[in-house]
Amino acid sequence: MFFEMRERYTKNKEQDWWKPSLVLFIRLSGWVAFPVILALFIGSHLDNKFDIKPWGLLFCVGLAFLLTSIGIVIEAGKAIKQINNDNKDESISSK
Repeated sequence: MFFEMRERYTKNKEQDWWKPSLVLFIRLSGWVAFPVILALFIGSHLDNKFDIKPWGLLFCVGLAFLLTSIGIVIEAGKAIKQINNDNKDESISSK
């Protein structure tokens, strides 16, 4: 029974080899898209409210760029740790 479950898990893992890559792509894309879109709306609102065109928009987009850079570095670090842990688990189970 254990060997059947392990075989099924290995088979599913081999079939779904693309899922972790897709999840990572979506997470990193979210870090690019959402802060910039939010910055555009907030910056435009600040420009209109305080009559400071284009400085509110530029400030918000710059801040979004910084947040995006930090978020991508954090997510990439998590992904690298996960890949290293998966590789260690595979090397241990193969021995």
